[in-house]
Amino acid sequence: MKSQATANKNSYRVTNGKETISETILYAFGNAHVAQTYVYRRNGKLYEGRVSYYAAIDGLDWTIGDVLNPPPSLEEAAGRDISGDEARNCFSCHGTAAVISTRLQLDRLIPGVTCEACHGPGGSHASIMLFTPGASVDICNPKNLMQKPFRRNFAGLAIGEWTPWR
Repeated sequence: MKSQATANKNSYRVTNGKETISETILYAFGNAHVAQTYVYRRNGKLYEGRVSYYAAIDGLDWTIGDVLNPPPSLEEAAGRDISGDEARNCFSCHGTAAVISTRLQLDRLIPGVTCEACHGPGGSHASIMLFTPGASVDICNPKNLMQKPFRRNFAGLAIGEWTPWR
């Protein structure tokens, strides 16, 4: 099946010349100066776009990790279902505060990757530090983690196992 995908700042669209799938882009992972991968919702599920934007070519090309074979259907040409654990893993690295107690909660998402993505919520830490200089509570310092849990978490194999703030 031959298909064509396009993306603009609002929508992700795939067509085979006869039928078209068009969805609003809800999330863009990455940096527009390097690459961006788009996530949209279709029929209640999250999908990763089959093509991503790459600044080096100023255009779209296959999303890293996708099979380069021609897709057998328009649905598969549009992207792949990342609902469930995969979506949770994507948002735990590419966003902040979307994963609470190992559950994906997109209503809590803070766009981008902030300090809190790795170190946990900083509000209570900032208050304590303001009123009790020298105290160091309510924040995670990855330096203090044992090698194995640290490596497993940041390799994406065990997201949420050791993060006390989630």
